[in-house]
Amino acid sequence: IRDAQESRGLGDVYKRQVLAASVMGFAWVMSGDDDESEPNETATPDTEPNSPTEGADAESLAHVMGALARTMEQLREKKLLTSEMFAAYQSIPKPRTMQEFEAYGQKLEPLLKEKQTLEEFQKLFDGERRQNVLKKKDWDDKLAMRMEMKPLFQEILSKDNFDIYEQKLAEIEKAGFSASTSVLVWLDLNEWVLEHLEDQEGWTKVMDARAVLLFRGMSEQFEQELEKHLGNSVKQTKYNMQAEKMRAKDPQQAQQFVMLCNAQLSGRVTPEQQPAIEVYMQQCLAVLSDEDKHQIEQEVERQQPAIKEAIVQKIEEIRRKQLIELMQTLALRSVVSVFDALELTKFERSIQLADSPEGPQAALAKLQETLNAKYDSQVKTKMSEYAEITSVLPPSPSVGRVHKVTSALKSLETELDAALAETVALQKKLALLVAEVQTKSAEDSAELEKVQDIFGSGGSVASKLDKVHESWCKIRQEHSTQQPEQPNPNPNPNPDLDQPEAKANDLLSEDQD
Repeated sequence: IRDAQESRGLGDVYKRQVLAASVMGFAWVMSGDDDESEPNETATPDTEPNSPTEGADAESLAHVMGALARTMEQLREKKLLTSEMFAAYQSIPKPRTMQEFEAYGQKLEPLLKEKQTLEEFQKLFDGERRQNVLKKKDWDDKLAMRMEMKPLFQEILSKDNFDIYEQKLAEIEKAGFSASTSVLVWLDLNEWVLEHLEDQEGWTKVMDARAVLLFRGMSEQFEQELEKHLGNSVKQTKYNMQAEKMRAKDPQQAQQFVMLCNAQLSGRVTPEQQPAIEVYMQQCLAVLSDEDKHQIEQEVERQQPAIKEAIVQKIEEIRRKQLIELMQTLALRSVVSVFDALELTKFERSIQLADSPEGPQAALAKLQETLNAKYDSQVKTKMSEYAEITSVLPPSPSVGRVHKVTSALKSLETELDAALAETVALQKKLALLVAEVQTKSAEDSAELEKVQDIFGSGGSVASKLDKVHESWCKIRQEHSTQQPEQPNPNPNPNPDLDQPEAKANDLLSEDQD
């Protein structure tokens, strides 16, 4: 009983930790020195703090509360929160500072206690966090790049324009990151630079310098990703082995351990929550013997080279694909005229400002296709230059054409196979219909021959009529057993006489005449 109570208690602790890791993890990211975010412009009075605070704390709190409001609304739409539960969420007093947010998150626990609701909450809320972390990193990278490129801008701009450029850059840095304008501020700055360049060569220099910095940054990023994925893969292998041995001794404890491991690997655990999670994991591992743990360590060490090889291959494939896409984008923007570069910037801004970006995105894609055709030879030359920097060869045009032809042939083969299958089915259906018609025609011919035989035989007219009547009754009886009787719209007043017999009488009368 005590073990069962401890297991249930550990499960409750896990749920509280996961909820805290999701909610407080977002709050921690938004309020930390490295991750701020924008105020929630669409927040309703129910989702805003009761009294706003100053500076980054107020901005972070507003965004967290807005993200939480969107998450809870989606849970209600998915029928994971009832109307009563949603009303209870709205009635919880909103925090006025980030310091009050932890107590606020604890009050959400009763509303998210169901496993499916909690898992969906984690998924939606963590999505908000990841999106803003990526936006913040992109903004930081762009700011660092502009700072590093200041000597180049001083070279290509006049003294007065460079002073204005420095002032604009300082204003962006002072304002800080805001997710709602994180892209627009850099588009505005690019447009200003394009409008104040001395000549086309200056823009090419800017794009080439930017390309070198982006390639370098991407290489560093891939090194970090490789190290991160390798570490996570080794951890996951070890966790799986530990859980497997644990399952044979204590299945319930193993289940709790797996949930804790998933929280660790997903990145939902914040530094504040990490010590408590590790304590709970060690409690689960207590069921394993020292021999079990030693065997697991040896097996993980044995598998590590194969794990590393697989991860390196996967990361390299992703790196090559993303580098080629970046090279193609930068090559086009490096060779286009200042006028065309301004057009591209305006389309990119329209995407950021549009409520529904699908239309502007399609227009931008069409413009890029047109410009790629217009500057085809210059783009190819620039791609070759970039290939020397990145050591990644761009795809050959002939390879691209072969790939398109191969794809078209596969698509055509699929269509032909479908048409052939449909034709075979129709042929089978037609064959059945023809066989049915031939069978009925043969039956009708046989009955006609019987009538002709009756009239060709000797005997009186009355005996012939009797035989015809007998044959007809037999046919009608056979027909009635095969098909349900249908009501006769014109019933014959004399049931003993039917139309075919009357026609036979008429024929006999004509013969006698």
